Amino acid sequence: MNPIPFNLNDLTDEQQRVVTHADGPAVVIACPGSGKTRALTQRMGYLVHRGVPPAAILGITFTRAAAAEMKARLARLIPPAMARQVRLFTFHGLAYQILKAARGRPNVLDERAQKAMAGQLLREFELNADQPAVECLLTDFAFLVGAQIPLEQFRPGSCDPERFRQIWDRYGELKAERGLVDFDDLIVLARDLLRNTPAHRRALVARIRHLLVDEFQDTNALQWEFLQLLIPAGDNLMVVGDDDQAIYGWRGASPSFMLDFPRRFPGCATLRLSRNFRSTASIIAPAARLIAFNTRRFAKEFVAERAPAQPPGFVRPEDAADEADRITAAIREQLAAGADPTQLAVLYRTHLLAYPLMNRLDRAGIPYRVIGGRPNPFTRWMARDALAYLRWAYGEASLEEIARVLRRPARPGIPKELVQELQQAHVEPGAVLDWLADRVTAVGAYELRRLRKQLQRLTKTPAGQAISFIRGEIGYDEYIRQYCGWSGSDPQEAGEVLSALEQIPEPGESARVYIDLASQEELRGDAGDLNTGDARAPNTPAVTLASFHGSKGLEWERVWLLSAVEGAIPHRLTLEEGSPMALEEERRLFYVGMTRAKDVLTISAPRRLLGADATPSRFVVEAGIWTPPPPPAQRSPLRRLWQAAVARPELASPAPQHAPLQPEYAPPAADDDQLPPVLPRESYVPGTVCWHKRFGEGVILWVNAEGGLVEIAFRGIAEPKLLAIDACIQAQLVRVAKG
Repeated sequence: MNPIPFNLNDLTDEQQRVVTHADGPAVVIACPGSGKTRALTQRMGYLVHRGVPPAAILGITFTRAAAAEMKARLARLIPPAMARQVRLFTFHGLAYQILKAARGRPNVLDERAQKAMAGQLLREFELNADQPAVECLLTDFAFLVGAQIPLEQFRPGSCDPERFRQIWDRYGELKAERGLVDFDDLIVLARDLLRNTPAHRRALVARIRHLLVDEFQDTNALQWEFLQLLIPAGDNLMVVGDDDQAIYGWRGASPSFMLDFPRRFPGCATLRLSRNFRSTASIIAPAARLIAFNTRRFAKEFVAERAPAQPPGFVRPEDAADEADRITAAIREQLAAGADPTQLAVLYRTHLLAYPLMNRLDRAGIPYRVIGGRPNPFTRWMARDALAYLRWAYGEASLEEIARVLRRPARPGIPKELVQELQQAHVEPGAVLDWLADRVTAVGAYELRRLRKQLQRLTKTPAGQAISFIRGEIGYDEYIRQYCGWSGSDPQEAGEVLSALEQIPEPGESARVYIDLASQEELRGDAGDLNTGDARAPNTPAVTLASFHGSKGLEWERVWLLSAVEGAIPHRLTLEEGSPMALEEERRLFYVGMTRAKDVLTISAPRRLLGADATPSRFVVEAGIWTPPPPPAQRSPLRRLWQAAVARPELASPAPQHAPLQPEYAPPAADDDQLPPVLPRESYVPGTVCWHKRFGEGVILWVNAEGGLVEIAFRGIAEPKLLAIDACIQAQLVRVAKG
C-alpha cells in the first residue's frame, strides 16, 4: 500500500478526471472560478501518491506568487519534505536554473535596472522618458522577443519603426558592454542551449516524468519553443488554461498554442472544468453570452454553481467626474453598512481612466490599494508640461521647467540656442521674461508679451478650464502634434491624458489645485500600491483598484467596471486597427473583468469621456446587460422599405428618394486620402447613403443620439448593422457615399 494517503472525495467529477488522468498529453480547459489551480496542485500530489518521484514532476506557471501558492497547497497534501522536491518554476526561473547549471550564474538585469536603462535609451534618442513611455518601450522589447518576429517586420507602439530599430540595437550594445541579460534573454539562451547541445537536453528531460503548465493560454512563441524541448518521454504533458482569458497579446502571448494543442498531439485527452464556484448565475449568464461572440475559441459549457441573485447593474453618469463621484458615494455607503473594504473593487481598461476616482477617494479619506502600484498622473510628459506652465504662472517654476515650456511649443523669435543660453546663465526664474526681452528681436518681444499675458490669465482661469487654456490659447496642442509626428507617438493619447486631468478638480477650484495635487503625489513617492487616505498603518484594509489585466486570477464580492464605453473598452487603438483578433482579445478582457465579481457587478458607462461624447461598449450590449432603445415608430418606414428590398430583389433601393445602392464588394486597398471623406456627425440621419470600409455602400435606417448608435443597412447583407457612431468617426470607418 502506498504510504501517502490521498483523498479525492472532496473533488468534483471533472476535477477528479483531471487529477487522476493517466499518462500521455492532456489539455485542461478551465472556466473562471472552476478550481483549476486546486486541480493542478491535487494532480501533482496524486502523482506522488501514485509513486512518481517528487523531483521528477516539473510544474511551470507564470508568476512567482502562483508558484509559491502551489507549493504551499502541495505541502498540505503530501509531506512537506516531498512537496519541496517538486520543481515549480516560472518560465524565466526555469531558464535561469538551466543556464546556471550549465554555464554558471547569469548576470540578470533586474526590473528596476531595466526601466532605468530604457529611460536612458529614450533620452539618448531625444524622446520623452516618463514612466508610461518606458513601459511602452519595454513592452515592445518583450513583444519582439516573445512573438519571435523579424525586427524589420515589427511595428512598435513606442516610436517610429526606424528609431525603434536603432534603440533596439543600442539596447543590445548596453547589455553586452555591462555583461547583462534581461529576463527574456534567459529563455532565448536556455532554448538555444537545449537546441544546440542534444546531450544536455537528453540528460535534463530524462529527469522529468511529468510536465504540467498552468495558464497555458498566456504562452508566447518563444515560451512554446522552449517548452517543447522539455517534454518528457510518453508526451506526459498536461497544460491547463482558459482560452477565453487570454489577454496578453500585447506582449506576444497567443491562445493559438492552446487551441492548436489537440492538433499537435493527436489523441490527447481533452478535459474540462466547466463549473464556476465563484459568481452567481446572474453574473455568469451575461458573461457566457458575451464571450460566445468570439469565434476562435474552444466550445464550452459555463455552469454556475451558485443560484441567481442580483443582476448586473448599469449606470450612465454624465462624465468621468460624475462617475467618480457616484462610485465613491457607493463605496462610502457600502463601508458605512459594514462591508469589508477588501471585498470591494473597481476595475478599468487603463489607469488613465481611474485618475478622477483616485482623487475622489483621496478626498473622501477612503483607503484603496492599486494593484501594480498607484500611478502618478503628473509623471506623464504632457502633464509635466502643463504643470510647468501652471507653476510658472504662480511663480513657482524652476528654471528647467521654464526652459522646457519656452520650446513647447516653439515660439517665433525665441530660438533654441537662446533658451540654452538662458539655462547656462542660471537666471532667476522670476527674471526670465525680462532677461529674454533684452535679447530677442521684435518678433520675439511680441511673443514674450503675449506669453506674459497668457500666464497672468492662467492664474485667473478656473481649474476645470486651465488645461484647455494651455492646450488651445497657449498653443500646447500644436507642440503635441509636432512632437508626435516626429517621434511616431500617439497624439490622441497625449490629449486623453490632459482630458483626464481636467476631470480631477472640484467645481470652483482654482488652477493652483494641480500644483497642490502634484506636490502630494511627490510626497507619496515610492510608498507602494497603498493609499490609506490618512495616517493609518499600511496594513489598513482597503478597497482595490486594478486594471482588467491586473485583476486576472482575483475575486471580490462587489465589483464596479469603470468607463465601459467604446474607445475605452474596446480600446480606441483596437478599433482603429480593425483587427478581428484584437477585438476578440478586448472582449476576453471585459469577460475577465465581469467574472471577477462574486455577488454584485455594476457597469458604468459615462456619456462623455476624455473630452468626447461616449457610447456604451458593444460588450455591454452583447452581454445583454443594456439594450439600446428600439427605433422610434416614426422611423420605421425606412426599415420596412429595406426589408421589402431584401425580400424582393427588384426593389433596387431601400428608400425611393435615393439612388440604387451598389452590390456589396470588398473595398480596395487604398490610403485614407484616396477614400471619400469621413461621414460627419451631423450627417448621421435616417436616409443618408454612406460607404463603409468593410461592408461597402449602405443607407442609415435609424439613429439613437443619446445612446450614440446608428443602424445601417448594407446591400447584400440580410440584417442591418448596429454600430457605434463614435467608433465609426474615430476609426474613420463610415464615409460619404462614393459618387
